[in-house]
Amino acid sequence: MKVAKLLRTLPSLTVLLSTVAAAQSFDMTVMADADGDGLVSLAEFKAFSAMKWRFLSQGRDSVTTSDAPPSLRPLLKGVNPGPNGRIDRDDVIAYAPVRYREIDTNKDGTVSVVELQTASDPKVR
Repeated sequence: MKVAKLLRTLPSLTVLLSTVAAAQSFDMTVMADADGDGLVSLAEFKAFSAMKWRFLSQGRDSVTTSDAPPSLRPLLKGVNPGPNGRIDRDDVIAYAPVRYREIDTNKDGTVSVVELQTASDPKVR
């Protein structure tokens, strides 16, 4: 039974490992700027948050902070869990405008890719 379950998770694990390996050489924050104008609108940031949720949740409906690998836990910073103590996609998307305003350090109403990269850099936090 455990072997069958492990075999079912292998494709997901392979995708995760290849994604992590690619992320080490590719800055995912540039993906937030969907139109390539150097600025991330709130709509783009919400879409980026949804993409990060898919990466973080790995197909689960909800997660706890401890479910996430330590390197991904900052993605959940500030997100309020539901009454069951778990965080779901809607919680992450609902928090996106708050996080967007936090990242907009110069308070010009838009987030530059540089502001997003700075906010995503664990050495800066």
